[in-house]
Amino acid sequence: GAGGPGGQGGPGGRGITPPPSRPGQYVSPAPSGSPGSQGPTGPAGLSGASGQPGRPGVARVTTGDVKARFASRREVTPL
Repeated sequence: GAGGPGGQGGPGGRGITPPPSRPGQYVSPAPSGSPGSQGPTGPAGLSGASGQPGRPGVARVTTGDVKARFASRREVTPL
């Protein structure tokens, strides 16, 4: 008989949110990881193994210079 269907794809990677290493850094929330790969086609009459899990999503870390600039400008602005 023909080979069984491929296994289910692995779980998607988890988002990793690193803590800000320096004061003034802004860590954007981590995106979800890439979806898992589809499992290989199984032998005849059997379903294939499950796919590999996806890679984790990594958050971007940006320095907060722009935010600090806006904050200082807001402080200087008279009400």
